[in-house]
Amino acid sequence: MTSTAEKRRAVAALAAERDARGSRSRTLKRCLAVLLALLLIAFPSLWALGFFSSPRAVAEVRQLVDRQVLEYERIARGEVPYESAPSFGPMMEKMRDLPREQREQVGPEMGRLFQARERAELASYFRLPPADRQAGSADQGRGGTPQGLAGGAGKAESAAGGRWWAGR
Repeated sequence: MTSTAEKRRAVAALAAERDARGSRSRTLKRCLAVLLALLLIAFPSLWALGFFSSPRAVAEVRQLVDRQVLEYERIARGEVPYESAPSFGPMMEKMRDLPREQREQVGPEMGRLFQARERAELASYFRLPPADRQAGSADQGRGGTPQGLAGGAGKAESAAGGRWWAGR
């Protein structure tokens, strides 16, 4: 049998071991709390400084695309004639000036712009009287653009687009 003194020593050793584990646990909890507090301070600060947002040039191109898409939607609804369609020239210049990584970020926006332009062109074409449509398709067969649709912007912009894509 064990004596009372040995039991007391065993209980004291168990208590000391438990205190040692408890202090490590408290230290770990304190470190995690401090780390969490630092993250709660650092994350909003970094966000405010723009570390988690698009570069300014990409945001400008997106805003320009949004404005042009709205204009093309007005054209598709018939509120404005197609001749007043915005030109792709300034957009292509902005795109050409962007670094490759930023161009890749803006690529889907340009796709959205091209789709809006095509929808507007088709809607304005089918809004033409049938006789004008026939005359337009005859011109298009000879390399021209349908009358009243392109407004003189078709070939020059496709050439500018070709230069931009060649630079990628």
